[in-house]
Amino acid sequence: MKYAQESGDEIVKWRCGIALLVLAASGLLSGADSFPSFVDVAEKVGIVVMNICGGPSKDYIVEANGNGGAFLDYDNDGDMDILIVNGSTLENYKKGGDPMVTLYKNNVEHLWT
Repeated sequence: MKYAQESGDEIVKWRCGIALLVLAASGLLSGADSFPSFVDVAEKVGIVVMNICGGPSKDYIVEANGNGGAFLDYDNDGDMDILIVNGSTLENYKKGGDPMVTLYKNNVEHLWT
């Protein structure tokens, strides 16, 4: 089997690209202050729907469906609103189910209701 030979320019480009990736990765990992941290503020801003994605067995479609969400401006007021799609468990579904779709309107204080 014959392999195509790379030109010297292509090899230099590959080596430069790899070197840049290594430098970028080392820069991101070396600075503890620059590493992002995340804080759960959902309840403080009014997003309180429980995340439900079925029971452990996932035998039925209502349990196997995952969750999802979207940011959109459904009322054209210029503020991003939140739509959350949820699953349920078979046990809860027989009793009427969990909230499957929740729409949160962003008010002027950036709290969702």
